[in-house]
Amino acid sequence: MDRSGSNNQPLGQRGQGRMAALDADKQRSAGGRGGRGGRGRGRGGGRGRGRGGNRGPRRTSPGTTTSAEKRRKTQKLEEIKKEMESLGLEVGDPHLESKADPGEVGEKIRVLTNVYGIKMEEKTVYRYDITISAVPKKKGPARIEFTKRTKDDCVVVDRRDFCRVAFDFFFEKEKAVFGDNRYTLYYDLQSILYTLFQLSFEGKDEQKFQLNKEECERHKLLQDFNRVEMLVRKVNKQVELADLSFLTNDMSKQNHSLAQFIELATSQHPLQTPNEHVILGGGTSYLITPDMYDFVPEDGPELSAHNKYLAIGIHKSVRYVEGPAGRNSKKVGLVVESKKTPFHNTDGTLLDKTASIVGPNAIRDDGSVDRGAIAYLNQQLKGLHVIVHYPNGRSREVLLSGVSQATAATHVIDVQGERVSVQEYFKRKYTQKLSYPDAPLATAFEKGQTNYYPMELCSIRDNQRAQLSQLNAREVAAMIKASAVPPTNLKRQIESSVHALNLKESEYLKEAGIQIFAKGRRLPPPTILFGRESESMVDKDSGKWHVRDAFYLPATIEKWAIYLIPAARTREKYRFGENEMNDFIRAYINCCKQHGMIINGPADKQMLQPNPDDVDKCIGICKDNNCDFVFFVTSDAVTNLHNLIKGCERKYEIVTQDLKLSNAAEIAMRGKQETVLNIVCKTNEKMGGINYTIKLADQGIHNLIEDGTLFIGLGISHPGALGNYERARGAAPNVPSVIGYAANMKKHSFDFVGDYLFDEARRDEKYTTLAHITKTCVTRYQNSRGDAPKRLILFRNGMSEGQFATAKQYEIPMVRLALQECSASSCKLTVLVSQKTHNIRLFAHEELSKSTGSSKNLNIKPGTVVDEQVTHPEHSEFYLNCHSAIQADFFLQVIT
Repeated sequence: MDRSGSNNQPLGQRGQGRMAALDADKQRSAGGRGGRGGRGRGRGGGRGRGRGGNRGPRRTSPGTTTSAEKRRKTQKLEEIKKEMESLGLEVGDPHLESKADPGEVGEKIRVLTNVYGIKMEEKTVYRYDITISAVPKKKGPARIEFTKRTKDDCVVVDRRDFCRVAFDFFFEKEKAVFGDNRYTLYYDLQSILYTLFQLSFEGKDEQKFQLNKEECERHKLLQDFNRVEMLVRKVNKQVELADLSFLTNDMSKQNHSLAQFIELATSQHPLQTPNEHVILGGGTSYLITPDMYDFVPEDGPELSAHNKYLAIGIHKSVRYVEGPAGRNSKKVGLVVESKKTPFHNTDGTLLDKTASIVGPNAIRDDGSVDRGAIAYLNQQLKGLHVIVHYPNGRSREVLLSGVSQATAATHVIDVQGERVSVQEYFKRKYTQKLSYPDAPLATAFEKGQTNYYPMELCSIRDNQRAQLSQLNAREVAAMIKASAVPPTNLKRQIESSVHALNLKESEYLKEAGIQIFAKGRRLPPPTILFGRESESMVDKDSGKWHVRDAFYLPATIEKWAIYLIPAARTREKYRFGENEMNDFIRAYINCCKQHGMIINGPADKQMLQPNPDDVDKCIGICKDNNCDFVFFVTSDAVTNLHNLIKGCERKYEIVTQDLKLSNAAEIAMRGKQETVLNIVCKTNEKMGGINYTIKLADQGIHNLIEDGTLFIGLGISHPGALGNYERARGAAPNVPSVIGYAANMKKHSFDFVGDYLFDEARRDEKYTTLAHITKTCVTRYQNSRGDAPKRLILFRNGMSEGQFATAKQYEIPMVRLALQECSASSCKLTVLVSQKTHNIRLFAHEELSKSTGSSKNLNIKPGTVVDEQVTHPEHSEFYLNCHSAIQADFFLQVIT
């Protein structure tokens, strides 16, 4: 998916790149040396490179990481089973609660969704496993397996290209086995095949098919092989279309066979049209020429020249829903959404990409790079596949292991016993004078040694997604801007995506694409209660309200200090001296007192240098002098102190607040009342006050919240994902996951306080952690209110539907044990799981939007809840919009 030329250029010039690569196949060895492949899709290193003869073996297969992860999960499960057995606990019931009736409270509305109903005839579908391998002509590995899974994006595409061609050859050759109708065969171009009839293997469970050398000569992708073999094995699985009787609320008996087939059936058009789509896995296909389907350049912009661009993708998934009939009905829905993903650009050389990454200040005209930028380049380029183009026309593909500080002019290699520089080597062997001998060299670990390559001779292989860790702040901002589109644009993009998938005309699907309108409700907004018996009504359309004069529970600040931290060498945009500081302090104190807080002037007021040691020392002195609160006004240019300040808050157990100087200047010079009020609201909460509480319209529900109910909210934050290079080598995250929680465990029902703790990285299962948090919160609740809670509502994220059974069987019994140990065994328990990673989108019905005068904005309003039709037919769930969208479409919560 090459990005060349203007934004409206096809993402790949796929046809040209493909032909160039096919021509280059003649030059390549079985070791995966790839031709340049034009500026388009390249295809350098086609055939998947599966362990070529000129390439050292991979140190660890990506599959090893998956296997190790499965072993860790099994080990954790066995440990919790033993612990439960030692405690005398039985494994919990994996059934979710019976489905509740739809709610009645609120205004009835209609919303539009991106769920497309699927009609199915009563047919039986049969599954087979496929292995495709080939024997190369040239010296190297004895056999290359193309159906072997890999996490390298460009390798996935190459192997699928090979499997597509090979399978079509076998279909034409073996009509007696595969039949005459290609549209009855659903192949994922890897290892899974579904058919609408049983294949005949003459009484055997498997059969091997073969293309000989002469047959391989008929296609350029197969010409480098003496033999291609396909082994087809029967699998004891068959799918009955239109039969949804397997759906149940027993989460330990989830059957995904039908969903897997529908996913594959709806992917046949993208899989079989390689000039239009690139599929890398995970149910997402990327468009090569998005303008064919009414996408515009702004939908997928270039993020940085010669570096990265945003590709337009289509993500789809199968979801079981109630359908238009509502309760007691079971239907299959296909959820389609537009997806944006950053990819590495392929135009220019690796040196061009390096210049874009480090910026003009870190690279000179001769290609030399500041030594301090080498580590950043390693992070950006490690794990990328590049093609090295030699001056004699030969090329080969390598996997980068990093970037060296050595240059072609300084790095010396051994050539037949003589030590020569890389620059001299190219001059002697290829009569090639390198243009940038002072540029750093790219490195690749091959055959047990590190090899060095001039960047100016390397180009980036196509079809490589960029990891989040490889994006700088400007690229992330550009990606967010392109992705955060208004709902009208999102609706257009989804409709274009459905068209690109060819769902309605596909010969593989007879009927698909019936859109579902769902019934929804708008809940009445709560009333906001402040101090002095004042209240504020919430605007039902915007979700906004006005802050009244007095906080519900104003805080007291007995002793505090404030410090200004200007930039050391950067000129400030605002003049902010002692007079401005005094004006800000005056406005801040007046606002605090206006809202009922007790506060005097600061005990200390100084200017600090932006030095971490000075800041740490200052906070320590404040603690020694019994300060309650330390306020910092920090220059916008100083970005390295905020985390330190928050660390010192924990270290010295003193409350801190850090404000950007630009905001303080706006208050001091322009008297921005809303800005200072936002700051004071935060201060009051930090110091133990309560800004407001709420009163619900339904008094019965309000009483449930007020009387004896403990809420615990749990959020899990995982460390950043490992790159492909690290994952392939079995690396483990060295940063833990963080679990934050908050609960109304103090005296007042709406006074939420919390804490956090660390856990094993990237583990969503919290077998004993939930019990520990529950015990902590229930104990504090009892100490604050003198009695055990009557109800516990545990609200958490970080759990997928596939983990519900594990939670019911192992986590919930441990939580109940914690309640029992706290003498709260009669406490009723409700667990709500919130997910934002789903791909269902809800839009306001166009007629409703026009009636409210907002036809251009299809965002649903705050308080909208949908609990039927697009929800699961067997267990209770609902979609809830809690707030108004600030800029564009937003992710909706689905709560189970």
